[in-house]
Amino acid sequence: MVIAVAVKNSFFTYFSVDGETAKHREAIQDWNAEGISMRIQGPLPPAADPDAKNPYNGFGKRHLIVTEGGKHDGSATDKAKALANKRAENPAQKRQQAMTKWINAAIKPSDFDMKTETGRNAFKAAKEVKQSEIAPFYKTDPYGPKTVTTTVLILDGLTRADVASAFAKAINAKGPWASGNTKQVPFNLGAGTCFEVAKNGTTTPKNGMNVLVHFDGVLHHIYHFNGAF
Repeated sequence: MVIAVAVKNSFFTYFSVDGETAKHREAIQDWNAEGISMRIQGPLPPAADPDAKNPYNGFGKRHLIVTEGGKHDGSATDKAKALANKRAENPAQKRQQAMTKWINAAIKPSDFDMKTETGRNAFKAAKEVKQSEIAPFYKTDPYGPKTVTTTVLILDGLTRADVASAFAKAINAKGPWASGNTKQVPFNLGAGTCFEVAKNGTTTPKNGMNVLVHFDGVLHHIYHFNGAF
């Protein structure tokens, strides 16, 4: 299995598997601006979500939309509706199927003696190793729990530097920050960049969104939508 860097747009980093045309957003997404480092996707400190068994920050996948390079190229509304549908269903199951497909293509039962316990155990171990290779790049549940509505920020027409700077300025405005702090921060990228979308396709314009930000001493984790305004 070959995991290769892929380019889809200038906002996020992507990868492809064994020359697939599909490009998948990497599990970890960090941005830097205005003197601070921000994580919009990736492992989340347990202190930010003490009740989570495997805390993961899926904010970027759930709430930040870029249409460039995708099948909804140029139509933020269509992409937002598709996201709302995913979050209303079980996208983790579909993503697990994709991961299983990659693993099965790389690790074949025919390469092992499946008639013996030793062979079967070796096959299982090989699959686990291959899954661990993918895990840093691909998270099966970035969309979080099921919901019938989701709120998005549309990044089309902006640059990564624009957005990162806007986020960082809003975070800095809530300072000073000490390690372990969690604060609510308002994000507003300008008129027409924020709206709520329901599974049935209904969209409602919003001015911006409140987010929870947790500072671990190094990274400001932008990790939880906390209501639109």
